Amino acid sequence: MRDDQELLSDYATTRSEECFAELVHRHLDLVYSAALRQTNGNVHLSREISQNVFTDLARKASSFNRGTVLIGWLHTAVRFAALKAIRSATRREHHERLAAAEMNAGQSSEDTPVDLAQLQPVIDATIGKLKPREREAVLMRFFERREFADLGARLALSESGARSCVDRALKKMRAHLERHGMKSSAAALAVALSNQTIIAAPAGLASAVVVNATTSAAASAIPAAVLFFTMTKLQYTFMGVLALGTGASVALSFKLADRDHEIARLRSQSPLIEEIKRENTQLRNRLADAEAARAAAQNSPPVPIQPYAAQIAPPPATRRTPDIEKELVRVEDFKNVGALTPAAAFQTMIWAALAGDDDTLARLVALEPESIKLGEEYLQKLPPVTRQKFKSPQHLVSLYVADEVVRNASAGQIVKTNMEAPSKAELIVRSTTATRDKPRQSSLDFVQVEGRWCFPVKHALVEQLLKRLQSSQPLSDTRSQ
Repeated sequence: MRDDQELLSDYATTRSEECFAELVHRHLDLVYSAALRQTNGNVHLSREISQNVFTDLARKASSFNRGTVLIGWLHTAVRFAALKAIRSATRREHHERLAAAEMNAGQSSEDTPVDLAQLQPVIDATIGKLKPREREAVLMRFFERREFADLGARLALSESGARSCVDRALKKMRAHLERHGMKSSAAALAVALSNQTIIAAPAGLASAVVVNATTSAAASAIPAAVLFFTMTKLQYTFMGVLALGTGASVALSFKLADRDHEIARLRSQSPLIEEIKRENTQLRNRLADAEAARAAAQNSPPVPIQPYAAQIAPPPATRRTPDIEKELVRVEDFKNVGALTPAAAFQTMIWAALAGDDDTLARLVALEPESIKLGEEYLQKLPPVTRQKFKSPQHLVSLYVADEVVRNASAGQIVKTNMEAPSKAELIVRSTTATRDKPRQSSLDFVQVEGRWCFPVKHALVEQLLKRLQSSQPLSDTRSQ
């Protein structure tokens, strides 16, 4: 799962709504719960505060430092937004609770449990008084229910260091609450914090936050002065009419946003579905061939009775299908198994190179945009007859793949597959050649392009290949060798 910093960085760079929506769904309940606590359960005001916090996050995404912990920033943003929203009402209620607490101060002892009704309105302000690392430790420990080991890993502390950090924070919070008339021990305060629940945000709020935040962030890029001086009286009139329909349009945007996300998800899966259909067609053809062979065997004439010595001889062993991920397999046994996985793409690439299937091999080659442009320029300089043989830059580079990657390989095995990212993998391959029986281990990178796994060729290698082709004999002659 991608961490908060990666998602925020991608959104700041590409303005991807999917990345921002993931951040909203991940932290909205925490933000909404904190807003509810600070507004004394005011649902409508809490929704407004939640939208303002994530809108502010979308605007400031590009200015975030690498070491910023998002949960701490969000909690601070909620506190400031709530203070700005509730203003004098919060101060008045706070003074009333403070006066009541002072009247009962003489009757409470240090070990008296914290009154949750009194703690709710001031807990976030108390957490906000802590240092950033202590505030993040308290939020992760009591609101995200993280263990000390996980907490320490996220804050670059040992497990004991994380425990000490939380203990220091509880002591500071206890002292702050005591100054406001609420006396209790650090242990009782920890129990009260543990009882704070994360309240699920209302249905539809996540979609509304994503739409409003990303729209506001995009609109903020337009200078206000330009908008002011370019507006005409007629535009002012239109703005007034549009304002009347804002309520209905916002309600409709919730449903439209959910529908657009679902359509985008289905479209992203279409290349994979096409690849699966092609694989199913190949499997059906193989099954039909096997059924025909079995029917032919059943209809063949009976085998004559063999001598006694032949009858007691063991039957010939049936040849099993070798597994490339468990043993060294001869390249002659490699098959076209598609490209739905890195291992399948590796086996199909070797098969295509040995079988001379240029189109399949070219489909398994991934080039950078500048490599494709350079290859197309080179193809334009070739005679028309030669261009018919090499249909694309990928067909050109398949010469390199067949020569440099396959070479004289006699057998191969995939030792391990390392998934470095959802669309990037590293294969640890053990192979032998016709002149070297001792296996040698190497690594090959594969990337996922349009639903299939391909072998990436770097731009520097493409340049070297084209220079080699330009300085040697004509390409048509090279191809025929």
